[in-house]
Amino acid sequence: MKKQRVFFCLIVFISAIIGFFTILYTTTIGIGITPDSVEYVSVAKSIIRNGALFNYLGEPLVHFPPIYSIILSGIGLLFRDILQAAKYLQAILFVFNIIVISLILYRITEGSLPVVLSGNLIILPAYTMLYVHSYAWTEPIFILLSLLSLWLLSEYLYKPKPYFIIGASLFICLTILTRYIGLALVPTALISIWIMGNNINKRKKIISSFIILSSLIGFGLWTTRNVLIADSAINRQLVFYPINMQTISDGFFTLCSWLYIFNLDNPIHIIKSWD
Repeated sequence: MKKQRVFFCLIVFISAIIGFFTILYTTTIGIGITPDSVEYVSVAKSIIRNGALFNYLGEPLVHFPPIYSIILSGIGLLFRDILQAAKYLQAILFVFNIIVISLILYRITEGSLPVVLSGNLIILPAYTMLYVHSYAWTEPIFILLSLLSLWLLSEYLYKPKPYFIIGASLFICLTILTRYIGLALVPTALISIWIMGNNINKRKKIISSFIILSSLIGFGLWTTRNVLIADSAINRQLVFYPINMQTISDGFFTLCSWLYIFNLDNPIHIIKSWD
């Protein structure tokens, strides 16, 4: 067992080092920037200079949650250039994602080193992973926090210890404050507890549900702040998109991109062939 853990640590260490320098290499000419990135970076600069959440237009941050900009501002204190800070932050986040994914694979396979190694061989050259970690985007930290949330939730379903569900709730809270779509984790957790929690009695399920719902406190405080200073909770519209063939096609294409199937220019034809 000890030898197995040493090999596991070795696999993860080598993978993490490769991942870190791969992101530094892909961002040799600088971190990728998009309009969203400009917002994140400008808010991080505002935090460093004034300790306030304002964008480059001098407007309060409302449209995006604050976690990424707050973390970036912290890393930015170590660098003269905030974009350089963003570059190293994304590389560090790639390392953490590799570590967490490796730990999850090791846990669910009861210590299978071939599975861990295979998982890392998939993650390291994955176009989608390299792409999102090469831009000043919130996706890398969102992936990390989501994985930690779901991992702790699954551990709680297997072994209902309070620290697992409290940890899951905390990470769900942080996930929501990274990207608003993180709200989807709340019903996911609640449904999982009540349907998959075979080792949990009814009383614990009720308490666990309230603990998961407490993850919305951070979001509630954030939206209250937004309404008070900007008259808008999140500066977005709630729109319902029904599931149709195009939605299924987009989902299938996204899945294929993670599995290296890049030659499917129009996967909807394959989906239709299943009928």
